[in-house]
Amino acid sequence: MNVKHWRIGLALVLTPALLSAQTDSLPPYLQQRRLPHFTLQLTDGSSILRRDDLDSSRPVLIMLFSPNCDHCHRQTTEITRRMADLGDLQIVLCTYEALDMIKSFQETFRLKEFPAIRVGRDAGFFFVPFFAARNVPLLALYDRRQQLLEVFRGTVPVDKILGALGMSQPTGY
Repeated sequence: MNVKHWRIGLALVLTPALLSAQTDSLPPYLQQRRLPHFTLQLTDGSSILRRDDLDSSRPVLIMLFSPNCDHCHRQTTEITRRMADLGDLQIVLCTYEALDMIKSFQETFRLKEFPAIRVGRDAGFFFVPFFAARNVPLLALYDRRQQLLEVFRGTVPVDKILGALGMSQPTGY
């Protein structure tokens, strides 16, 4: 067997292993593009929010945040300011921080005034590794079929969220 045939044979043997390794190195959110099953502890301390509690016919925005993060504060301010533009989008804000910090954040931004926004604690530390989050805010946008549209890392203008949803931005912006 000459060197050329040996290299081709080696390439044929290694190709499936290399392709498998590439798939395994993808973060979970890219391997499973459907909104994952999750469990969040709500700020009352006893209620739970699960994926199945969301309206499966409406788009969902998952936002990983930290109550002490200035970027998260700016992102939350922009989202709440533009809620009317976001239509029927369901927004789930989640963090692994302590419930008292989350409650304070919820009160500061008056999030209970927005029925489309749910805030909870990711006590099982599910979302950070699922989205391979290195910083916050991280926003994951899912369509009406609960399929991933886009993941935004860092603050993002609401107009980009609207664009990813295929919604035109309101006139005057």
